[in-house]
Amino acid sequence: MVGAATHNKLTTVQWLYLHGHHRDGDAAILKAAEYGYVRIVEWLNAQELVFDDEHSYNLDTAVQLAASRGHTDVVVWFLACSLGALIKANAANGPACDADAAAAIEAAGKPPAIKNLPAVRVVALRAVIDNYRAQRTLWDQVLAFTRARGLAIAGPCLTIYYDQEYKEKDVDAEVCLPIAMDANVNEEVGSTSSITIRTLTAVPRAASVVHLGSYDKLNLSYMKLHESIGSEGLRPNAPVREVYLRMNVEDSSESSFVTEIQQPVA
Repeated sequence: MVGAATHNKLTTVQWLYLHGHHRDGDAAILKAAEYGYVRIVEWLNAQELVFDDEHSYNLDTAVQLAASRGHTDVVVWFLACSLGALIKANAANGPACDADAAAAIEAAGKPPAIKNLPAVRVVALRAVIDNYRAQRTLWDQVLAFTRARGLAIAGPCLTIYYDQEYKEKDVDAEVCLPIAMDANVNEEVGSTSSITIRTLTAVPRAASVVHLGSYDKLNLSYMKLHESIGSEGLRPNAPVREVYLRMNVEDSSESSFVTEIQQPVA
């Protein structure tokens, strides 16, 4: 079946898969991704390939193979599939996220508030990126990793920024997808991957402000937050977080987006 996938023979791949060669599906989907054969990738993925650890294909590897050969259509399909699967898998978490977003909208326009942040377990990836918008490349990798392991998202995603001030370039960022505290995933994954599984410790005091709308105007909310921190005689004592309470990939204007900025303080 791998040979058929290499030569873009979809009907042959289908026949072999349905006649006892399904264990070769993992290798075949990697080969199809490498050569840019999106129809074979789509069909094999639709069969819900599930193998033991020895044979299970790695979605992140498939994305990297496709990207290395310039097959952007395959990469886009994989990432869209990843996002769709995550949304479907986390439908039960939807009402809670909607409630958080609704509460945040109520708080928008009000002065920043002091709150405590509970501990949260996350799938995380940290890197120095070109600019704030460039974190999309990190999210793509984390989404692929999460989907490939069937992990459910347990809350709104967030980004931690480690720079002490705004930067035009070379931004030190860590993207985080919350998962259940008891989620079954190898904690030592970082030994073979830049992606880590870790627990963000609870924060007893954090100044919080809600931003509605485009990320391009986040600086206004940051100014409001830091003015409040200074007036209260407080100081930042840990990296700031942006929590993305509501995002809609179809909203190119970002007018419907809801973001909470959380700055730990002392």
